[in-house]
Amino acid sequence: MAIDLLKSFTLLTAHVELTSACNLRCIYCPVSQPGYNAETMSSGLIVESIFGLLQSNLKEVNINGHGETTIVKGWDKIFKPLLESPINCNLISNLSKNYSDNEIEALARLHVLTISCDTFDPKTYQELRRNGSLVNILVTIQRIRLKCSELGTRVPHIGFSCVLGADNAIQLSDFINTSRQLKVDFLQFCDLTEYPAPPDADYTLKPLTDLTEKELSYVEKTLKDAISTNSPRIGIQDGIFRKLQSTES
Repeated sequence: MAIDLLKSFTLLTAHVELTSACNLRCIYCPVSQPGYNAETMSSGLIVESIFGLLQSNLKEVNINGHGETTIVKGWDKIFKPLLESPINCNLISNLSKNYSDNEIEALARLHVLTISCDTFDPKTYQELRRNGSLVNILVTIQRIRLKCSELGTRVPHIGFSCVLGADNAIQLSDFINTSRQLKVDFLQFCDLTEYPAPPDADYTLKPLTDLTEKELSYVEKTLKDAISTNSPRIGIQDGIFRKLQSTES
């Protein structure tokens, strides 16, 4: 079924979500909402889908979703045929687990690795990304680079995806400066989608519109300065600037 579907179109890019389960409980994510039901693809469907992707003329596969791909048992073996093919494989991950050497090699063979991380302040990070680990993120980036050196391969394009709300926005300069020190290639700033506070959370990420006029000016200037330097490359969702500009009118 999946193979037939792939053959019926000329596709250049495919999106793969092995699971909607996650090891974190970020306070702003639908995964943390009551009644959220996670699902994981069956092993048979996974094998069929990977085989279908390899038979296609795809240029790129994006591996991401609400779930965390790297908690699926054997995920590195599942994607090994794709990672060893000419297809560019891109992954979004919270990178908040201890990875085996084989998993590090799989991460090292990616084309793009986008890491979900909203702040480098340890307290704010724990409040936002419950069960997450900043240490694991930093250690894993280093291990990936070392593995690429060992394999003699290029390092994946590595960057951070940051959900921007009131509390971490006032730390924006530190976030950008630390990202530069880590020599990442890009930063993506995403607008906060507001959900009810999870019943087991004692903290809520407020939207940008809760900031004072002075704080909003700081956020806007910091983002514009970062864009002008283009190191690292900056991507910003339209909704962020709309919120900043709406407060000026």
